[in-house]
Amino acid sequence: MIEKYNNQKDIKEKLLQLRQLLITIHAALEAAEGQAIANSCLLRWIRKLEDAACEGRRVLRDWRYRTDKVNSALVNSRNTSKRRLLLHCFCHARKQPLA
Repeated sequence: MIEKYNNQKDIKEKLLQLRQLLITIHAALEAAEGQAIANSCLLRWIRKLEDAACEGRRVLRDWRYRTDKVNSALVNSRNTSKRRLLLHCFCHARKQPLA
């Protein structure tokens, strides 16, 4: 149980770090935008930043999609369990004679 909590905490920290890195990357890209850059090393670095930004956004989007899917499945399974319980209680109540 503690391992699961630590793992979830680590994931949340990594996602937060990724969001912060994306903010930094976007700031660097915005600063470079519109500048006449002739240095080939700097141009390569900017392309790598653009690729990293795309990859980071993809990771966050995929993570959000997966967590939404899991949360939706949990809600649906809880609702299904509640319906089954209510149906079970209702059916048993009907079988018992009225006083």
